[in-house]
Amino acid sequence: HKTLEIGRMQMRESCVGIMASTLPEVRLFAHNGFKDVTYGVPVSRSKLKPLHDIASSSGAQINVMIDNAQQLEWVSETWNTGGAKHTHVLGAFLKIDSGYHRAGVDVH
Repeated sequence: HKTLEIGRMQMRESCVGIMASTLPEVRLFAHNGFKDVTYGVPVSRSKLKPLHDIASSSGAQINVMIDNAQQLEWVSETWNTGGAKHTHVLGAFLKIDSGYHRAGVDVH
């Protein structure tokens, strides 16, 4: 679903959120009425400020994928800059390596 039309069709069928794989997709959905948008790849430091800005300007909950402790530090730094109290929400999903060793936290 790279388009608003397909995203809206999915939402009509009882989906509660949408996943995007690029910052432009996150921005498109967040600024067009989607209130729960997941950036569906493990987040890099350089993507956090733009995701923060999208959350701030759209009011959407932005979710990120985390697969290592360093990412948690980056998220904390970005979302808590200057001690400001933010009204927008960041959600996080912990990505688990399911055995293919491509991405995710090793549970063993």
